[in-house]
Amino acid sequence: MLQGFLEVWENRKTKSGRKIPISVLVLPAKNGGATKPPLFSFSGGPGGPGTDLLYRFLRDYKDLNYERDIVMIDQRGTGKSNPLGCKFLENRLILEDYLSEMYPEEVIKNCFDSLSAIADLSQYTTPNIADDIDEMRAWLGYDKIDIIGFSYGTRLAQVYLKKTSRKHKQHYSFRSCYHNIKNAASSCFRRAARD
Repeated sequence: MLQGFLEVWENRKTKSGRKIPISVLVLPAKNGGATKPPLFSFSGGPGGPGTDLLYRFLRDYKDLNYERDIVMIDQRGTGKSNPLGCKFLENRLILEDYLSEMYPEEVIKNCFDSLSAIADLSQYTTPNIADDIDEMRAWLGYDKIDIIGFSYGTRLAQVYLKKTSRKHKQHYSFRSCYHNIKNAASSCFRRAARD
């Protein structure tokens, strides 16, 4: 397993100001030499770090790793890639919190203000994440890649494909949480109608 960081401009247009680390985790092909393009995994959320999918690739998708490298990236603002989070939104432990409005306007404003002091929030967008991924692809020395997207990762994959004009892609697979939920609900409704 290889882990590293690529520094990118927070503001890609001006290429000035703050640089942020983008965390990557690579599982090298188990056969000792990749014979297929690497599989880039685009995680869901938005806000889910890509490296959190490690257990899935080690357990559920281990066969995908035999002839290809698996690449997991923490998107900017998540995981180890300049994480952005408001501590006062985490660990809601008292019952009163669960019975009130989930994110009151004042709490969101406080979160926005605290994060704005440490990051330019206008730069934490899907198109910029797609650019980070393509820069990471080049930095790792890959040309053609395969893509698998989970939930929000399916949207990110579509933006990535559009921005890069499909020049570096071989195949892609989208797994949307929405469709699984929709299918599960439809199945329940069909069974209920039969009863």
